Amino acid sequence: INSIFCANVDGTNTADITVSIYNGTTDHYIAFTIAVPADATQIISTKDTYFYLEEGDSIRAAANAASDLVLVIGYEEIS
Repeated sequence: INSIFCANVDGTNTADITVSIYNGTTDHYIAFTIAVPADATQIISTKDTYFYLEEGDSIRAAANAASDLVLVIGYEEIS
């Protein structure tokens, strides 16, 4: 995973984002209840802090407000 960005598309309210790596049994949090101001973008991870997912792992994200946050993930597939 090269980068993760979270944009708040709500023009008025701050919203919170939580992002984790899920290995099938446990969440390993990389961001926990991070406030994203209205009409702003929060950098969760960049190329400088890249990480690998093992087969079967997934990235999970949760917001405290429906339809307020958009998550964009940049990655490279290794085959």
